[in-house]
Amino acid sequence: MLESVFSFPDLQELIFEYECYNGPNLPGLKPVYHANLKNLLCCVATLSYLTLPALECLAVVPYDGQENQDISWVDNVTALIHRSECRLTDLHILEDACTSRGNYSFKKLFALLAPTLVVFGLDPSSSPNTQEIIHSITRTESSAGSLPCLEYLKFSIHEYYIDRDPIDFDSFVDAFTTTLISLRDDDLAEKWHAPLLKQVSVICKNDTLIARLRAACLDSLSSRGLEVGYAREPWTGVRTYEWHTTWYDRTRR
Repeated sequence: MLESVFSFPDLQELIFEYECYNGPNLPGLKPVYHANLKNLLCCVATLSYLTLPALECLAVVPYDGQENQDISWVDNVTALIHRSECRLTDLHILEDACTSRGNYSFKKLFALLAPTLVVFGLDPSSSPNTQEIIHSITRTESSAGSLPCLEYLKFSIHEYYIDRDPIDFDSFVDAFTTTLISLRDDDLAEKWHAPLLKQVSVICKNDTLIARLRAACLDSLSSRGLEVGYAREPWTGVRTYEWHTTWYDRTRR
């Protein structure tokens, strides 16, 4: 199946859903090389079989297999970039692709993404590494942040944070606020020759949390030019924005 899908040499865009697989394993899959594919949505388990030197936009969804719950999207995306020598501009981790139980380091992956990544989406933010990511992309006087070219950012705020104790929850709001303010700071952008963040999208069902984030930073940043989008579900609202990432918009199918 996988080889057949990639058998068209001029293929540039592919949505290859994880529902294509049945059962806990990936039987009979062989390595696939494709020279021209630019846009891909696939499950995290598929990445280890692919070499895609022209890839620019990647969206990763989970593999629905009980025995593969510890697959690391971080490791698989890192290996894909190393193997393909591709230059990603867009990376989206969708739904529960971050269900891996391990505490994986993002440093190697973000070092590969730093020169080119413009759009980053983590969805949902139930990963134990979410605050690590938020802190790493923060721009300071001593650092341009781990993704200095970032212009579009999307986070889903999962109930994982809402159910935690208030101290941890406050810490998350503070970290999110600090990061967004730093990415909209003109002086820091000039110092690091980096672009300002243009748009942030927040997906969350909890109105209280949205109100806190708006009070902390979103309303003030919006009044100063940051485009802010809200949605209650991952597949609503935000998908209609005119990003250059709308190639995987499910509403078009």
